[in-house]
Amino acid sequence: MANHPISVQEDGVSSKTPRQSLLSWSFLGLLVTQFTVALNDNIFRWLLVPIGKARLGAFYGDYSRGADIALTVGGLMFLIPFVFFSGYGGYCADRFCKRKVMAYCKLAEIAIMLLGVLFVWIGNPWLLFIVLFMMGTQSAFYSPAKYASIPEIVGDKNIPTANGLIGMTTIIAVLGGTILGNHLYEWTTLPDAEGLRLMPDAPGQHHLWLSALILVGVAVFGYLTTLLIQRMPSRAEENVRLKWFQKLPMGQSLSDFAYLWRHKALLLVALGSAYYWGLASLAQTNIDKFVVPEITESQGNVAMFLGILAVGIAVGSTFVGFVMRGRATLAPITYSCFGMAACAVCLYFTPEGTGTLFLETETGESAGMAPAAVHALWSLIFLGIFAGMFDIPLLAYLQKNSDESQRGRIIAGSNFLSFSAMTLGVAVFGAIIAFLGTRGVWLFAGSVTFLVAVLCTWLVFGKSGRDPSAENGEVSEVKAVSCEEKELFGVNDPAEKEAF
Repeated sequence: MANHPISVQEDGVSSKTPRQSLLSWSFLGLLVTQFTVALNDNIFRWLLVPIGKARLGAFYGDYSRGADIALTVGGLMFLIPFVFFSGYGGYCADRFCKRKVMAYCKLAEIAIMLLGVLFVWIGNPWLLFIVLFMMGTQSAFYSPAKYASIPEIVGDKNIPTANGLIGMTTIIAVLGGTILGNHLYEWTTLPDAEGLRLMPDAPGQHHLWLSALILVGVAVFGYLTTLLIQRMPSRAEENVRLKWFQKLPMGQSLSDFAYLWRHKALLLVALGSAYYWGLASLAQTNIDKFVVPEITESQGNVAMFLGILAVGIAVGSTFVGFVMRGRATLAPITYSCFGMAACAVCLYFTPEGTGTLFLETETGESAGMAPAAVHALWSLIFLGIFAGMFDIPLLAYLQKNSDESQRGRIIAGSNFLSFSAMTLGVAVFGAIIAFLGTRGVWLFAGSVTFLVAVLCTWLVFGKSGRDPSAENGEVSEVKAVSCEEKELFGVNDPAEKEAF
């Protein structure tokens, strides 16, 4: 789909067309802004969740029960806004200047951070969950504008690379935010009289100014970086207004899904992305139960396994983004999907653990890392690499092959499906682990992903198992897809077939 460079400012005055490049100030501004969003989301989340665990644990007189409630409610409060409000975020991205949408979201984040610090001082955990809901809402409005702006900022040929860089910086921010949020809780919570544990009666209230400085400081810096992003005037019709049912909760999201339903190629790609995020939710939830207590008895070591998975995703996202530069192909999703299936099955065959991460000899000397931990870490890093390679081509296809005036709602519709799948992944996990155990979850995920890989191969390369466009440059047709969308299932240029 052709990309139209921006040459008119909002006031109608002609201006110089911004340079579409990965090295432009505009893309740098977007990259740093996204980093601050992901960083603050996770600092705030992992500061508030332990505060909620301590507060609710003291309230119920049972720390374990309080922790379960805090984790469940905290997760839902952050996910639910994406299901309800992603559609409105997509509407704003299409209807208004995308830079303004992102800037207003960052201003809202500053206000939310100030409110969050106030609620930490008050000490009511339920008020903190409301702030998490507000953070999720802010992110739901920000996400469509962010992804819809990438084609206009970097140009069509740089879309996969830009997505890979966005994915890499997001993973780094998630890891940094998770670590910093947990440390911030420790820095702002006094230990008890014996210094053995953190006190549950006033968590997060010691040196409260430190939380305010970090949270508000990151939000303010993120707002300033939005000023580097180029102006992107709305390409939607001026008289477009939401209909009455679209103003209802989830109304716009369901409308966006209906739009995808009428464009089957976009729908299939969005469903592929939703499967990825549902699988990610299932895997993240299972890692905690899988690692403790079999591989290690220390809950703190779980971060190592989650971290190695995140590093793999960052590597895979960056790699496939650079390899796909200038090429519009979905071929990588087939290879990566088989890779994810194989890694999940490898996790099922992880050797029996002893609950100890590092082995010791009879004399007390270190004998290295336990075989179970080594096996799991290698499987997780390759699972992350293949996972990172799977989602980037799908996202690039949605961005490049969507109408510019509808790009925001298409991204929002995809977000709606993805976060619904993530919620479903948590529910499915509870049912599967009850019957199959943690290892059974990996086997289930690997088996289903293998079937998805076979389906993706058939859709992308056709029944013959090879790209039919290699001979005559024409694209194969699949029953579920309209003629104008046949390019989904082949590579338009025979030369592109050799990209992978």
